[in-house]
Amino acid sequence: MSGFKSLRNASVKFGSDIRADLTDLFCAKVDDDFEDVVSKKNKDLCCITSKLRLLQAQMLAGTPDLKDTQKTTDEAINDYADVVAPKLIEQQLVKVLTQNEAVKKLVTTSNRHLEPELVERKAKIINQAAEFSEKELTLLRLSNILSEKERELLEVRKEWDSAREQLKSSQNIGNSEEQDFGPHYKSLKSIVDKMEMMRWLISRLVTSGSGQYDWATDPHRRIQVLALTRQAHSVQSFTDS
Repeated sequence: MSGFKSLRNASVKFGSDIRADLTDLFCAKVDDDFEDVVSKKNKDLCCITSKLRLLQAQMLAGTPDLKDTQKTTDEAINDYADVVAPKLIEQQLVKVLTQNEAVKKLVTTSNRHLEPELVERKAKIINQAAEFSEKELTLLRLSNILSEKERELLEVRKEWDSAREQLKSSQNIGNSEEQDFGPHYKSLKSIVDKMEMMRWLISRLVTSGSGQYDWATDPHRRIQVLALTRQAHSVQSFTDS
């Protein structure tokens, strides 16, 4: 506050000096010599400029917390955000606390002490709170199920990797189909056989009734499907990948 008071006093003094100098500046005598008048007015202007500079120096010296600084737009926005953000957070916090206190008071008050409108609002708040609590319990239950399934998936992946490494280390897998490599090998062999059957069936479906089909434009993209059926699958191809 002392800085602003000093600035106000200096501004008032400077204003009075300016008015006095302007009175002398625009009141030249007619009988004076023109060169003398111009010279005197130039001196007066220099004196006014010097007083202005002295006033600025005194203002900066007396109020070091006030500085004439030029800031860019980004700097001004950042400074404004630094000042406004805490205020907004404080306002929101006060608003939330006030609302929570009002809701708590409303819920704990007996219906006979409330107006009909407040009784209806109280019922809505209680219903919404019960619904939110139920959804929270559902979310917690689903989160537990998700965690359990993720653990099961991790165990299955480890088991799959172990079985694949075992199949890779075995020799002559393709020639010894009757050799027993465990349940995983049998499951993989069954899946591969089904894929081969599907590959054969897809190729038959694509080529059947294709006598009148326009293979040049291929509107149904049958050529792409046939390209997929050309790749044969085997247990060896899966274990080597």
